[in-house]
Amino acid sequence: MNKTFKRIISMIITFLMIVTMIPMSSISASAANKIDSHTITKVKAGQSIVVQTDKFNLLGLWNSKVYLYINYNDRPEFVPWKAASTMFGRKLVVTVREYPDSKSGKKQVKKDYFPSTGKITNLGKTKYVGWKGNPISLKKANQKYVITLQVTDKDGTLRQLSEIIDYDFAIVIKNGTIKDEIEYQTNSSVYNYTVGRLNYTKKNSSGNYYFDDGSYTYSGTKYKPNYKVGSYSIESNSLNVRTGPGIGYGVLSSIPKGTNVAVTQVKNGWGYVADLSGWISLNYCTYLGPTITKPAAPTVTLVSLADMPVGESVQVSWNDVYDAKYYSAYLYDSNGSIVKEYHDIYGTTAYFPMEKEGVYTVKVIAQNNVYSSDPGVLPQNITVHGKSKVTYLDDDGNVIGTQDVSYGKNSVAPIPPEKIGYTFKGWSDTLTNIRGAKTVKAEYNINEYTVQFTDYNGKVLKAEKVKYLENATPPEVVQAPENYKFCGWDSEKYKNVYNEDKSEPIKVSAVYEWINADIPVICKAVSAKRQSDGYYVKFNLENYPNARTRGRAIVTLKTANGKMVWSTESAAFSLDKSEKKENMEVFIPCETAASKAEIVVVSSFSSGSPISLSSSVSVDNGLMWSDWSTDRISNPDYTEESRKEYQFSDKIFSTGTTTIKNGWIYSGTYNSYENGWSGWSDSVVDTAHYYDKNGVEYKWRDVKTQWTPVYASRTKYNYHHYYRGVSSGYSFYWAPYWQNSTPHLHSISLNYALGVTGESNAGGYRYGYAGCGQCNGGNYWYYDGTSTETYEAGQKQQYSYNDHYNIFDFYKWSDYSEWSTTQYTASNTRNVEERTVYRY
Repeated sequence: MNKTFKRIISMIITFLMIVTMIPMSSISASAANKIDSHTITKVKAGQSIVVQTDKFNLLGLWNSKVYLYINYNDRPEFVPWKAASTMFGRKLVVTVREYPDSKSGKKQVKKDYFPSTGKITNLGKTKYVGWKGNPISLKKANQKYVITLQVTDKDGTLRQLSEIIDYDFAIVIKNGTIKDEIEYQTNSSVYNYTVGRLNYTKKNSSGNYYFDDGSYTYSGTKYKPNYKVGSYSIESNSLNVRTGPGIGYGVLSSIPKGTNVAVTQVKNGWGYVADLSGWISLNYCTYLGPTITKPAAPTVTLVSLADMPVGESVQVSWNDVYDAKYYSAYLYDSNGSIVKEYHDIYGTTAYFPMEKEGVYTVKVIAQNNVYSSDPGVLPQNITVHGKSKVTYLDDDGNVIGTQDVSYGKNSVAPIPPEKIGYTFKGWSDTLTNIRGAKTVKAEYNINEYTVQFTDYNGKVLKAEKVKYLENATPPEVVQAPENYKFCGWDSEKYKNVYNEDKSEPIKVSAVYEWINADIPVICKAVSAKRQSDGYYVKFNLENYPNARTRGRAIVTLKTANGKMVWSTESAAFSLDKSEKKENMEVFIPCETAASKAEIVVVSSFSSGSPISLSSSVSVDNGLMWSDWSTDRISNPDYTEESRKEYQFSDKIFSTGTTTIKNGWIYSGTYNSYENGWSGWSDSVVDTAHYYDKNGVEYKWRDVKTQWTPVYASRTKYNYHHYYRGVSSGYSFYWAPYWQNSTPHLHSISLNYALGVTGESNAGGYRYGYAGCGQCNGGNYWYYDGTSTETYEAGQKQQYSYNDHYNIFDFYKWSDYSEWSTTQYTASNTRNVEERTVYRY
């Protein structure tokens, strides 16, 4: 009867369960390790699993039961007894909590679980073995439980996941279901939240799930995540560093608020800081992200020259050091004092303005949120030099210019003074790469002139190069034409030679005299009469009997003193043997007074040899007036007239760039001008002063400077996340893309790459951790790639200059004009001369 009754009751309960049970939700993509709603494999040590018992458990007859399994290959890791020892070995601790939990909530801890060596169970394609002590009984119907698996050593210390087993446990529930929910674990409680799909990142250091900002929320309150190895910032004003993980340990030292430290081991809410050789309480710290290492010292390289002038900037660069977020660069003088420093350099280049002479070096420190590297030191010194004075002298030793030149730069020379008879050659020393004071002198080459001696046809008999103010040597033998003899040169320009244009030759022509004794033609001047339009000259010719003679008559008018007034030639003629020609006439269109006419016959052309003796005749002026002359003749037979004549010379003006100008007289006045300030330039410009041979400054340069930023380029790392707040009892979350609600896109662009913290289930996005100004806290970000940005890497000096110059005034007197009867008045700018002339 009892058996029958129990069977009937069992059938009724089973029927009710089938009719009333709500179907379980299907497995999501994030729970791919489920075999069905009652089995989950690949569970990680430290991971929490949510299970729910069936809705009905009449009289407690059908308690849900949880069976634990381990991968068959891993069972040797759990040894219940060690040889010759009474200490337990490694074991599994199972914690079971009712959900939701509270301080008074029920919790049971199952310890001393050891794998069985018995029956092998196939779960999926993997062999598992059960644990001694299976199953765990869950008595309440329709109740959620949180089951957490943890592994301890023999001394009870929780083991890190990677040290033991990874994803090799399995759980099977009978009369219940494994829930597809996410668990958040603190040091004291486990909370469960339903958060929708793909909006979480799973598996922190203890194997649980947490939100992308590393925190969780419960009833509107935000809680810290599990403490884990990584970087932390101190929040309290002062935090003790102890010898062990607890307040019972001694204090080694204390560290101030804001200090960043690297925690390499976590135990019971305490973190071990290797750099301090001690433990700190993580309850007073903010987690910054994965562990950051101390950067290596940067390798510093000098880009600019090691020797440089005051006013330029030294450029240094360094390698991009691993785990460095930014850098600090320092310029030190020879006393070890910091002259200039830059901080928060998100790049690998810096420029230091060098404002004083001295010896300097540069140090660079790589930094992150936790560490500062040892300084990277520039391997060579930087020597900064002052300016050097360059003094310019003319060839007589007079100062004609000075310039203060920046180290290693070039000097700009003044205009070299002109020197008659000489050509400027250059300066006595180099004017480039000035590295010290120096004096340079103008140097000249003496000019050479070409002197040409020519015969009567213009043929060059001799050409000679002669230095300024020296004499040329005439040719010793000069061939004269027939019936002529050489009697000298037409000028002495070949002596003390000088020519304004040294490229033009100085020409000297030979002078000849006729010496032929055989005269074939007899010439007889008959008359010379002056008319209003000129002179009419008549002459007779007679040829000798030996041969026909051809020629021309050369007629010359002369004064009583023998000075030539005019000369012309007749038409060509031919005389037969013994032929005579009488009263041949030549007209001379001359208005100048002459006293006699002279005729001579030459061969075919005027340049030919004379073939007659000259014959002369007095000019019959008749009643014609003579030319005006300053000579006064006392002759009672002449009628005399006189008049006043005038000539003038004007004062003409010019300007020059110095007080010296050949052929001109400096007036002693000048005007000053300036070009105006130039635009700013990076090239060094130095002041200068220039003087002429008289010691007068004719040009100078003013210089002004300014310091301006110099820029370099750096890589920017771009990230984003979407923020959404959901209804009460649910979490905030930061996702890689918009989901199911109004999106709020947040973006950041950093000067450094975030370390990869994990990988989201949402499309495989990898994420890093950093603060978000809009979210008011640290959050997780998704990588968008890089961009390039310029940043201020230091300063450089720029130059602007203004050239001043004087324009000097000169004058000279022009050549006198022709004499005229026009009366001119003398003034400061005109000289006038007066004379009396006569005619008869």
